[in-house]
Amino acid sequence: MKRWHVIYTRPRSESLALQHLKRQGFTAYLPRHRKQRRHARRADLISAPLFPRYMFVLIDAATASWWSIRSTIGVNAIINTRASVDHDCVIGGHVHIAPGVVLGGGITIGVGSHIGAGSSVIQNIRIGENALVAAGASVVTDFPDGANIAGVPAKVMGK
Repeated sequence: MKRWHVIYTRPRSESLALQHLKRQGFTAYLPRHRKQRRHARRADLISAPLFPRYMFVLIDAATASWWSIRSTIGVNAIINTRASVDHDCVIGGHVHIAPGVVLGGGITIGVGSHIGAGSSVIQNIRIGENALVAAGASVVTDFPDGANIAGVPAKVMGK
């Protein structure tokens, strides 16, 4: 079954990511709107992303090789269906946020981390680089780089 997923892009790289995703055969959508730009006492209309740093891609998880999206030029992270990302979150590059994840406000997720399905992370938490949060985990404290995190409340299970 095909579903739309949110792609979080690098700053001002939405068009580049769109071009590379389409080249890989994915159906991608970047909503745009006409915006007035003023520069040097001149005003002109430009086409700008409606949601800066966000775009959408249609993925059939059963058949598509969607992991290649993580290494696509311009793509920073994949945010799957039913995931909730609150205010002031900092998501590092090549992060995967699985379906049903709930991220409170002010969270920092390090580069290359994976947040498992149905996990929840409370506000103002830091998850280190290349960390793995197991499905259903409830993260209530900060965790270091490379940690394997699981449980309710979450604990380090290994490195």
